[in-house]
Amino acid sequence: MKKLFLILILLFIAGCNSSIFTLESSKLVAENFIKNSETYKFDGIPESFKYTGFEQLNCNYCWKHRLEYDSSQAGYGDRKDKMLAQVITHHIILVNVEQNQVSSAIVDNKWDEINQKEL
Repeated sequence: MKKLFLILILLFIAGCNSSIFTLESSKLVAENFIKNSETYKFDGIPESFKYTGFEQLNCNYCWKHRLEYDSSQAGYGDRKDKMLAQVITHHIILVNVEQNQVSSAIVDNKWDEINQKEL
């Protein structure tokens, strides 16, 4: 029981340490967000997924990540009840991550992946 308590205390201290907010951890947050997004899960082609860059935003521990992938049909979000064009569609996604939290995810400057709506 003491060991579990000590582990919980260490995890709490680590969670309060700003050093966990790194470019690499931010990149992983962005990648995981997109891989679990409705648009990618619907018909994203895993072999085409790639990380293509970042820029530092004007706040502490904030980055904008650029990711790209192809999907096997046109459109965004979960499209299971729609008629779809069977065409390979290339997507560029800009994901803002602030202190390891996604604050914005925009696909092709057209689709808000967080709110699942057109811009």
